[in-house]
Amino acid sequence: MAWAHYADYWVVLLFYGGFLLAELDIRRSALAASKTFSNTLSSPKPSILWSVFYTLVFIGGLYLGGQPEQRWEHAPGWMTLWSLIPSYIHDRHRYWTGWGALLLVWSTSNSPMLQRIFNNRFTQYLGKISFSLYLVHGFMIHTLYYSLLPVVWNIFGSETHLQKEVSFGVALGIVSVFLVWVSDVFMRLVDMPSVKFARWLEGKCMAKAKSTKEEPAWRESSAMV
Repeated sequence: MAWAHYADYWVVLLFYGGFLLAELDIRRSALAASKTFSNTLSSPKPSILWSVFYTLVFIGGLYLGGQPEQRWEHAPGWMTLWSLIPSYIHDRHRYWTGWGALLLVWSTSNSPMLQRIFNNRFTQYLGKISFSLYLVHGFMIHTLYYSLLPVVWNIFGSETHLQKEVSFGVALGIVSVFLVWVSDVFMRLVDMPSVKFARWLEGKCMAKAKSTKEEPAWRESSAMV
């Protein structure tokens, strides 16, 4: 991780960070389930203090994840945070968002209270369509959202900052509904059939590979002799 940070490979840094967090989570679960270790080695019991701590870390991750790309000097605290970014980092507007993502995952994996946010049916459904949403969101933004925003501006106005924010919220709400619907349709018509086809093809290839590795009949007969 230190090498990836110094080399400014933020994608590799997040990969190794996620790998480390996953390993820690597996080890923590194994230690908690094992009865051969002492209580000092087991994971800490949930308490109000730990819940508050992980909640604060989670909020900090959200704050870092909202790193502004422009006019950061007007955002509270970002003047200092921007100055802390090492000089060898070229993609500076992605720096703190990466650390924020790691804090979000780490705090959530340690807090049963925070895990409830992602364990309900609605959040699980969003996770189910997340890949489809990732694929179609750009298309929806460049078609529906950019076409809808001027219409909303004509209705609510765009002269003041408040009017722009209201128009943005209304347009975002409308587009979000259609985005979820299109993602669901894409998942059912494209994503799920593609996964089924890939599994079918994998099964055929694996079966063919096994058949080619079987011993010839003459070898089996000679072995019996």
